[in-house]
Amino acid sequence: MNHLKAKALVDNLVPANPRLNLLTRVVGKLESGYGTASYKGAGSKRITGTNNWGAITGTYHGAYFEAVDSRYDSKQGKVVTYTTKFRLYPTAKAGAADLARLLETKYAAAVDAVPDWKTVSQKLYGYYLGTASTPEASQAGWQARAEEVATEIQAATKESFPPVNQAGFDTPIALVATAGVVAGGIWLLRRGMRRKVKAMR
Repeated sequence: MNHLKAKALVDNLVPANPRLNLLTRVVGKLESGYGTASYKGAGSKRITGTNNWGAITGTYHGAYFEAVDSRYDSKQGKVVTYTTKFRLYPTAKAGAADLARLLETKYAAAVDAVPDWKTVSQKLYGYYLGTASTPEASQAGWQARAEEVATEIQAATKESFPPVNQAGFDTPIALVATAGVVAGGIWLLRRGMRRKVKAMR
């Protein structure tokens, strides 16, 4: 799947959130080539056609495949490999939708940070772990790859990316918190005015 087809697919899934839209595509391309990556199964077997955009482990409505993965084990001081379950999706749309849902529900801070890929890499750490010997090194590596993928996407689609979110007011949580502060300030102001009126009487 190329960048234009991926954009068309994700545009139909999350049309109202450009940050989530872009992050879904960057992660989808970086982690799995938009669900087309080949996984190493038992022995020399190669597993393809999984539609797993985010290389997400676990099962999808009971469907999964087993493949080899790797990560840095700080206790052993080396990269270890292991076999685990990955989600198997019936279509590319299902895989992309599940990745978007995961990012929106569990990694909202990363979504808000798009396109500040350094912050995104920090907020997403845990979703990915990497094989570097420190979290900082893994994050730097992921950031570099994300920036490269984002550049490729923009060159292919000619789209304008959302600006870096300085204030962090894109999320409902931030808006609610801001509203709470404003409401609290109004309540204190009114309380002070009532006390002033009573004092004047």
